Amino acid sequence: MKSPIGILFYDKEGKLIAANQSAKDIAGIPESEDVSVNLFNNPDVVSRKEKLIGEGVIKFQSQMNFEDMRDAGYYEPTRSGTAYLDFTISVVDSGYLVQIQDITKRKKIEERLTENEKKYRELVENANSIILKMDKKGQITFFNEFAEKFFGFNKEKIMGKNVIGTIVPETESSGRNLRELINRIVSDPESHINMENENITHDKRRVWVAWTNKGIYDDEGKVTGVLSIGTDITKRKDAENAFKHLMFEASKSKNLILKELQEAHNNLELKVQKRTRELNESNYALRKEIQERRHAEEDLIKSKNYLDKIINSIADPVFVKDNQHCWILLNDAYCKLMGYSREEILGKSDYDFFPPHEADVFWEKDEEVFKTGVENVNEEEFTDSEGNVHILVTKKTLYTDISGEQYIVASIRDITERKKTENNLRQSERKLILAMDMAKLAYWEYDVSLDLFTFDDRFYKLYGTTADHEGGSKMSSEEYAQKFLPPEESHLVNEEMAKALQTDDPDFFGQVEHTIIRADGEKRFIIVRYGVIKNDEGLTIKTYGANQDITELKKAEAALKDSEAKFRGIFDNATDMISLIEGRKDGEYARYIEVNNAGIKRLGYSKNEFLNMGPFDIDEGLETPENMEKLSKEGHVRFETIHVAKNGRRIPVEVIIHFINRNATNIALEISRDITERKKAENELKRSEQKYRTLFNSSPDSTVLIGTDGNLMDVNHAAQEVTGLSKKDLIGKNFTELDLLLDEEMPLHIEKVSQVLRGKNLKPYESRFIDKNGKIHYDETYLKALKKDDEIFAFNVIAHDITERKKAEEKLRETIEELKRSNYELQQFAYITSHDLQEPLRTIASFTQLLERRYGGQLDSDADEFIEFIVDAAVRMKEMIQGLLEYSRVGTQKVEFKEVDMNTELEQALSNLHALINKNNAEITHVHLPNVLADPDQMVRVFQNLISNAIKFRKSDEPPKIHISCQIDKENNEFIFSVADNGIGIEKEYKDKIFEVFKRLHAMGKYEGTGIGLSVVKRIVEQYDGRIWVESELGRGSTFYFTLPFTHSKDL
Repeated sequence: MKSPIGILFYDKEGKLIAANQSAKDIAGIPESEDVSVNLFNNPDVVSRKEKLIGEGVIKFQSQMNFEDMRDAGYYEPTRSGTAYLDFTISVVDSGYLVQIQDITKRKKIEERLTENEKKYRELVENANSIILKMDKKGQITFFNEFAEKFFGFNKEKIMGKNVIGTIVPETESSGRNLRELINRIVSDPESHINMENENITHDKRRVWVAWTNKGIYDDEGKVTGVLSIGTDITKRKDAENAFKHLMFEASKSKNLILKELQEAHNNLELKVQKRTRELNESNYALRKEIQERRHAEEDLIKSKNYLDKIINSIADPVFVKDNQHCWILLNDAYCKLMGYSREEILGKSDYDFFPPHEADVFWEKDEEVFKTGVENVNEEEFTDSEGNVHILVTKKTLYTDISGEQYIVASIRDITERKKTENNLRQSERKLILAMDMAKLAYWEYDVSLDLFTFDDRFYKLYGTTADHEGGSKMSSEEYAQKFLPPEESHLVNEEMAKALQTDDPDFFGQVEHTIIRADGEKRFIIVRYGVIKNDEGLTIKTYGANQDITELKKAEAALKDSEAKFRGIFDNATDMISLIEGRKDGEYARYIEVNNAGIKRLGYSKNEFLNMGPFDIDEGLETPENMEKLSKEGHVRFETIHVAKNGRRIPVEVIIHFINRNATNIALEISRDITERKKAENELKRSEQKYRTLFNSSPDSTVLIGTDGNLMDVNHAAQEVTGLSKKDLIGKNFTELDLLLDEEMPLHIEKVSQVLRGKNLKPYESRFIDKNGKIHYDETYLKALKKDDEIFAFNVIAHDITERKKAEEKLRETIEELKRSNYELQQFAYITSHDLQEPLRTIASFTQLLERRYGGQLDSDADEFIEFIVDAAVRMKEMIQGLLEYSRVGTQKVEFKEVDMNTELEQALSNLHALINKNNAEITHVHLPNVLADPDQMVRVFQNLISNAIKFRKSDEPPKIHISCQIDKENNEFIFSVADNGIGIEKEYKDKIFEVFKRLHAMGKYEGTGIGLSVVKRIVEQYDGRIWVESELGRGSTFYFTLPFTHSKDL
């Protein structure tokens, strides 16, 4: 028996070196040597190459399209269409060992089973019959849609409830009747129990149902419940009750009618007596007539019996039909042919017995005879009572009796067996011709006395020529040898010819192998098989035979030897244990007859020790009944077991056993793979899965697994708590039907799933859902596709509840809005207040200065000093109000961002401070500054305030030196500007206070200013999401830093 496992060997570059016949058949690889097959042309192998190299073995299933193999130019496949293959690829010392198995049929069966199950479910759900299932206690386990509509119960609510009290009225006998039904089904599992019952609907209506009940079985054949299919017969029952009432009324009417009939009878009696006398007078004449008719009928019966004897003595079937095409007479042979009795056939037509297409033919042929009167002979097909088809020759003749009635008289000859014989003969001839063509046999005869060969057309085809080209189908032995035999092999043909002429055996057969030279010069190997024909004197007068081209066979034998050598290399160098075992399919093995080096090394036995052992000596699982049963039935088996080494070490292995037939002996090929590491990995996977399950159920976030069909596969505890639904309520339900998602957000979820299906990695997104009690929750949703073999099989959805965060954010937004409103009002207040305060301040300053001009020197010194104090205070008050006004404008004036060259803005600031810089001999330097997106006036104000501040707080004994620079902070995506000076510096505790409004660190008269300049700079920088700070040491100068983010710059 050919193994269903294909074995291929590839070298380290992936080139195909050898393959057994099963592999070639499965992969459609032709016998031709021109085959370009590389293991790494298969994308499924390429994607797993790293795993193959790392682990030494991979397994997967793949779909192979043979048209793609042809189009890619690898080889011309011997198969077509598409096949599903199971691959096992192992790394061996000299390359790769590949095992393949065709699982196409299994895949198609699985697809058909899935489709049939779907159709069955649709059929049950959409059936116009009541279909329900119940367990042995009467609890409902299935309820189809028609049952829901008929009884008015919701499927979800009735599931698990007892039929008694729901659809069966609860009476004293209802429980007993249910037990009797189940006991009858248990005692006779094949039975179909029919019954009519009065049932009740959800609204307590009484209805009648005709039930058919049958047992439901588990895998062990035990009855687990009852399948009941019901039909509504309420209307029929109502009709029966109405009929009973009608019969009662008819009975009452009957009594009245009988009374009237009695009265009529009495009157009729008188009339009968009178009529009797009249009848007696004519009775005599009638008896005489009857006696004469009886004699005539007796003569007719004798004649009919005689006719029956005549037609029944006819071996062929005979019948007579009237003009209505009905049989009126037929013999025993026709009854036997039909398979019916004479009584069943007489008076009936062809349509009562035959398929319509046959009856139509018989009717038309009968009509043709009736209309033309011409005898009709036809070959017809005929189906008997057992469904057997006969081929008949029917002869039909028209017969007209003395009254003019017409009949058809027919005789039949059954030629079915003759037809079969003829067909078999034709098929045999075709098979013989086909066999000779397939075997490439060329037939010939040789006439010894004439020294003349006669060849058929196949002979010339074999030799690469034609009869016409060679001058006919005959030639001499010398001519044959010259044209087609190599000179060095002519003696072989002559020796065989001598044997044929010298033999005394009339049944002598011989054969010889030699080469021939075709007409095109090609040499081919042939085998010649021949026999002899002798005359009465025992002399050979003719030889005959057939030549067969065995060139490919010779090549195959050479290839086989080469293949065996390669197989030996694979066998000896494989990492799996490979052995050959002599034995029977029932598992009774005799011994190992071959074991490779891997097996010897793994188990520690020598080869001689192995050859005196059998598999049962090392295998703990081989005797498992199911393994032996499968091996016996199918000839191959795969299972996992334990091999015990010589030192007692137990090694888990995966075993594949195939029976092969070698020299009429059953040999088992066993391949055993050490799966120790795989078992460790499986155990680790189990632990990992348990850890995942623990994390899954312990996660505070709602976690749900959803299949690609939208149905929930699993949910954790958090999901159950937040939705208010149990796992039973959720698993198996479609997420669109659970009423948990808001309708307006459904398109969002569908779009996110669509993006994941297209391979996009999603960021968390916010969504809402509604729980069982109608409460709306806010979630941060994480959606990820789960894949198996690169195919998406489910979606993992993690929902982090952010409802409280949303509430806090909403409250924060409200607070921010309130702060914005309050801040705006405060700014408006400061602006309006400072603007309005300037007017009375100007009045005070103006009139005070007027007093000073008019009365200066006229008042005493105290008065002059007081006037000076008022003027100074008014000026300072004006400067403070103007500073406050400038500060408020920073937050209220609209800022238009545009590209600004900070070098230009710095130059503008220096120009504005030109007088101050010259006055104090200030030295100002700067690096090249970048371009930013900002308001140019504000940038000028920032530089101007910082530089003027540096000049103001200079040292008294040296001129101020100021340096402006800029650095790029890519980590924080911002520019860092700095303004460094050599001034008096700032004490550490005042570094933050200097940015407060009107904050001064020195006495009012020592340094000019209002103390608002740095506050304005800080507010401008913060408008750009920047920061400002100072680094300083008292007596050693200060460096002010401020940042502008890249988002406000194009100079990167």
